[in-house]
Amino acid sequence: MTSMTNVFNGSSKLTKTSSLEPAVAGVLTQAESSSGTCHVIELDVSDRREETLPVGYQSIGELTKEYEKNPRRRRALAKARSWLADYSDEGRTLKHYRLKKGISQAALAEKAGMTQAHIARLESGQSDAQMSTVLRLASALGLKPATLFEALLLNRVDGAPR
Repeated sequence: MTSMTNVFNGSSKLTKTSSLEPAVAGVLTQAESSSGTCHVIELDVSDRREETLPVGYQSIGELTKEYEKNPRRRRALAKARSWLADYSDEGRTLKHYRLKKGISQAALAEKAGMTQAHIARLESGQSDAQMSTVLRLASALGLKPATLFEALLLNRVDGAPR
C-alpha cells in the first residue's frame, strides 16, 4: 500500500486512522474541526485487480485483433475509425489524425516504435511528447511535425496535461 501524508489546517486535528476492507486498498482518515468531522479516503490505485470476462466473451482488444486479421473487416474498421474522426468534437488532436488514417492505437504504436499505452497517454493528455516522439509520430501519420505538435497541444488544458 502506498503511504500518504495528510495535512490538515490549524483547526483540524487527526483523530482516527483505520484500514478499509481488504477488497479496497486504502486508508480512511477522520479529522475533526470546529465545523464538524471530515472523512478522507485515500485509495491505492496501483493495486488494481485483473477483471475477468464471463466465459465465451472477448475483450474489445482481442475482438479488434481478430477483426484486423480479416482484410474485409480490417477495411471496415479503418472506414469506421475515419468516420469517427470526422464527427469528433475534440478538434484536430492526435486521436483525430490517427482515426482519420483508420488505424488503431496499437497500429500507430507499432509504426512509430512505441507502446500502445504511450499512445493512449499522449491522446488523453496524461503525458508530454519528446521531440523524437513527435517526429516518429508525424512520420507514421504522414504529417508535418508542426501539425502534430499543434495536435498534441489540443490535448492539454491550461498548458498542462489533462
